[in-house]
Amino acid sequence: MSGETKPITTITHISDFHLPISGKIPLFKLLSKRMLGWANLTFNRGKTHQQDPFFRLLDHLVAQRGDCCVATGDFVNLALDQEFAYLAALFNQCGFTEQTLFCIPGNHDRYTPGAQLRGDFEKHFAAWLPFPNAPRQYPTFKTVGHAAIIGLNTAVWRGPIRAAGRLPKRQLRRLKALLDSLPPGLTPLIAMHHPPFSIGRHGVKQYLDGMQRFEPLMDLLQHRNAVVIHGHIHVLSDRMCGDVRVIGVPSASNDIGKSEKQLAYNTLRIGPNGLIEALSTRYWPERDVFDTITLNETAMSL
Repeated sequence: MSGETKPITTITHISDFHLPISGKIPLFKLLSKRMLGWANLTFNRGKTHQQDPFFRLLDHLVAQRGDCCVATGDFVNLALDQEFAYLAALFNQCGFTEQTLFCIPGNHDRYTPGAQLRGDFEKHFAAWLPFPNAPRQYPTFKTVGHAAIIGLNTAVWRGPIRAAGRLPKRQLRRLKALLDSLPPGLTPLIAMHHPPFSIGRHGVKQYLDGMQRFEPLMDLLQHRNAVVIHGHIHVLSDRMCGDVRVIGVPSASNDIGKSEKQLAYNTLRIGPNGLIEALSTRYWPERDVFDTITLNETAMSL
């Protein structure tokens, strides 16, 4: 960190854009898992995930002038080059710099084996992926005021019907070395796409959509004053996993009309002793109204 650190560091958090795709998609590019995704986008998800509400929410976030915005993946639907290029151009138009935006991928950003092997996400969003070492290996990392933002990559291609996440052991080992090297006074802010807890009421949901082997990660984060932020499940959530605060943000485009799922971004205020306040700002397009609620008293024990 350079210069004098402000008393409070403000981090905004946004995730899961899933914007409608503009322009034609060549048929040969749909001859894969993308065909299922295109059908879901056309006949299901596209009914509530809307572009105009997303733009209003993003403009509101930018106007807050936080110290850094963390975007936790699923920027796109089908991992097409035209989707990645559109979002990268939008980030530039919003004025996001290397210092003010921090990105990690989600499962939709790894929608095909080719997109994962080529590193299409990393190619388009390189300016906002602070890899500490070469070659490019996750976790990503940078300090912003009182926060040590650490980006984990849980997004891997898992076949045609799964959206589950996984954290490789080698990434966990690098995370431990990074955490052990942090100086006092920095709060580890772990940014990841998948939530580090079981989802759904039965094992099938966790198998299809959840994060595999999250327990070693949460064991590692205990007693470090850490905070985890995630997306993926499109639900506003706030819970304690041991002594780790875990906060999820809804999709940034989902105008669904339900308080816990309505499009929103979160704001975290961090001081020298850790997280001070967590807020969620929702947008209601029908009334063109934003409302902000505090999450400080909603944390549930897990």
